[in-house]
Amino acid sequence: MSNFIPDFKSGPLDFYRKRATFAWKKLKVFVETEDIVKYQFEVYRALRDHPSFNVDKKELSTFDGQRKVATMQALAHASIKQLSLIDNMHNLKIPSYGTRIMMQVSPGSTIKYFVRDELFSTAIMNMGTEKHMELVNAAQEGMWSWKPAKSNFALKYYLMQNLVLFIIECNEIFRPMHHFPARSKKQVK
Repeated sequence: MSNFIPDFKSGPLDFYRKRATFAWKKLKVFVETEDIVKYQFEVYRALRDHPSFNVDKKELSTFDGQRKVATMQALAHASIKQLSLIDNMHNLKIPSYGTRIMMQVSPGSTIKYFVRDELFSTAIMNMGTEKHMELVNAAQEGMWSWKPAKSNFALKYYLMQNLVLFIIECNEIFRPMHHFPARSKKQVK
C-alpha cells in the first residue's frame, strides 16, 4: 500500500518526521481504508495528466481567465473516468472523496460541473414525468453540444443547459472572494 502514498518532499519538517513514533502512511490507510487511498491516488494522477488541469498561471491572472479555465475544467470533469458515479457505485464513500478532491483542486469548475450537469438532470428528473427522461439520460451521458436532430429534443436540451450557464455567468457566483468590495466600518455597525 505504501507505493500509492508518495513520500513528502524534503523540507524544514524532515527533522520532526524522522522523530515521529508512528507510521503516518499506515495511519492514513487505517483511517481511510485501502480502497479509498488507492482511489485518491488514481484521481490525483488522472488530474495531473489531464491537459485541462495543467494550466499556465498567466491564464489565471485575470478574472476572465479564471472563468475560462473553470469552464474548461468543468467540461473535462465528465470525461475523467475515476470521477464517474457509475464506475464508483461499488463503494459509496468513493464519490464523496472524488468531490472533496475536486473541490480542493478546482472549486469553481466543480461547482460549475454540479450546477450544469447534476443539478440540471436532477431538477428535470424530479418533475416526475416520463417525457423528460430523454433529457435526463442525455445530461447524464454528457451530451455537451447541440447537434441537429429529427426531433426538437436536441434543441430543447441545448437551450435548457445554456440557460443554466447563462444564469451562472450573469450572477458571477464563482467570483473569488478577493473581488468583493471590502465593507467599511460604518456598514458593519
